[in-house]
Amino acid sequence: MLLAIDVGNTHIEWGCIDGDVIRHTARMATSRTRTEDEYAMMISQMFALRGIDTGRIDGSIIASVVPERRQVLTRAVQMLEGCEYPWEALSKIKETVLAIGMALDENVYERRGDDVWIAKSASIAPTATIMGPCIIGENTEVRPGVFLRGSILVGDGCVVGNSTELKNCILFDGVQVPHYNYVGDSILGYMAHMGAGAITSNVKGDKKLVVVHGEARYETGCKKFGAMLGDLAEIGCNSVLNPGTIIGRDSQVYPLSSVRGVVPARSIVKGERGVFPKK
Repeated sequence: MLLAIDVGNTHIEWGCIDGDVIRHTARMATSRTRTEDEYAMMISQMFALRGIDTGRIDGSIIASVVPERRQVLTRAVQMLEGCEYPWEALSKIKETVLAIGMALDENVYERRGDDVWIAKSASIAPTATIMGPCIIGENTEVRPGVFLRGSILVGDGCVVGNSTELKNCILFDGVQVPHYNYVGDSILGYMAHMGAGAITSNVKGDKKLVVVHGEARYETGCKKFGAMLGDLAEIGCNSVLNPGTIIGRDSQVYPLSSVRGVVPARSIVKGERGVFPKK
């Protein structure tokens, strides 16, 4: 199968071509600030949500009107060759944050303490606790009482709210975790939102390795694995995403829900009533 990527000024489209048939397609926003690691994780997440076996991809082709994005995407594709599932990225977050941080523009970011880089345009409450390695993007708001425990990449235009705790996670641009949230060992896609009190539970009660329950049973090898949220996912207040939960793009979870397994894209989780396609 061939991975084809078309990079435009505003959007990137990609698809998997099997012979003469286009098997899978997806679209994401072009961003000059997004790194190769972020693109790799986004594409890897798309692969997992669509059930694509990356082992079947034996080549790639990239067309671009944005030369600097072409170089980043080429490196992202190379990274993905050895990454079959998105949760494999969790163990690489720390080293990724450190590598990106060292190369950040000093005119845009300032280094505060050991391995903490904060955009000069970000708003940081004086009562926030920030431990490295950590990157906080442009125009992001970090509110009072926040606890950032390290190995964290927060994108541009995000909100990390009152008494929220983050550790070993990636928040893409526009993500909001604004009130009493816990996000650990997780990746939250573009403009995902978690309502007040919603959390990612990242360790099983029996302390066994996390298993993802989808169309098949996926042994992750991870003792700590919270959730993967697709772009535009909406998680209702006081919901719990159990270890190994994957929420598809543009899906919604009702408040007070306990969610596990894989929720397809454009679906609604209505608590104990089950999962329904969006109309």
